[in-house]
Amino acid sequence: MRANILFLSVLPMMAAPADDFRAAIDAQAPALLQIYKDLHAHPEISQHEERTSALLAEELRKAGFTVTEHVGRYPDGSAAFGVVAILSNGEGPTVLVRTDMDALPVEEKTGLPYASQTAGAMHACGHDLHMACFLGTARTLGAMQDRWHGTLMLIGQPSEERVNGARAMLADRLYERFGRPDYCIAQHDTPDIAAGQVGMVAGPMLSGASTVDVTIRGVGGHGARPEATQDPVVMAAQFVLALQTIVSRQTAPQDPAVVTVGSIHGGTRPNIIPDEVSSKSPRELSVRRCAGTRWPPSSESRAAWPWQPASRKIVRPLCRLTRRNPCRLPTTIRRWQRG
Repeated sequence: MRANILFLSVLPMMAAPADDFRAAIDAQAPALLQIYKDLHAHPEISQHEERTSALLAEELRKAGFTVTEHVGRYPDGSAAFGVVAILSNGEGPTVLVRTDMDALPVEEKTGLPYASQTAGAMHACGHDLHMACFLGTARTLGAMQDRWHGTLMLIGQPSEERVNGARAMLADRLYERFGRPDYCIAQHDTPDIAAGQVGMVAGPMLSGASTVDVTIRGVGGHGARPEATQDPVVMAAQFVLALQTIVSRQTAPQDPAVVTVGSIHGGTRPNIIPDEVSSKSPRELSVRRCAGTRWPPSSESRAAWPWQPASRKIVRPLCRLTRRNPCRLPTTIRRWQRG
């Protein structure tokens, strides 16, 4: 945590050695650790970050920022729990520092003394750590205004996991209301780098992501007469495996990409073949890629649908793009969506 706070804190203050801030950061670490544990123990899933956003807003006000809460508007008209904090300190560039706030809908089984107290929710992606470091940055910069000049725009982004919180804040005229930044900074924890170290790369580090709901359609019937059916469960199993060839055979090895099937649902009884296998969860199929990578340019996919519709009983799957951030979908998915 100390390394992350130090990293974010010194970026706007490159004129001074990092060691000049270490004492102040070390003094904050115990209190920030308690905030981290509190956030970890009280996770809130996407679009429900009420307590979390209020905690961030309160701490940012204590650090001297002018804070606006409930920034963001979802397509259904509901308000988001976005937080915007501004600290103006003379002439200079505007630097945006962002943290995500939402937790994942998973059950925590760590047994930690500060484990999640919210059933079915856990900070399993590190957003609690991100917020603690974010507040450390706010405190450090707020206390050292003689060492930098310009404007700080600190943002608590809601619903990052569902890939719609940033869009909701933009829909609420984020930049028109609070100004457009000259620089944007974000961080993410990783288990691949040892504690006390910071990783930096040129170009994209993390991927964009899109979510697609897929319905595999067949012809149901009795489990004792599979020859009279077109079993969508078997087709779905083959479909999941065939999807992986999009990455292994249609994407250049140097271009990182991931296709993940996060949930699959079908059938009601062990002796009944259903009519379809479909998504009943918002994370059926996740497509992730880094900016700049290329998916196959051909208009037709070379894989991923193993059945030719020679029989009128076999119908191509239904595909519906449910969430998207800047990320091009593979040719296969785009074609299915159009069809």
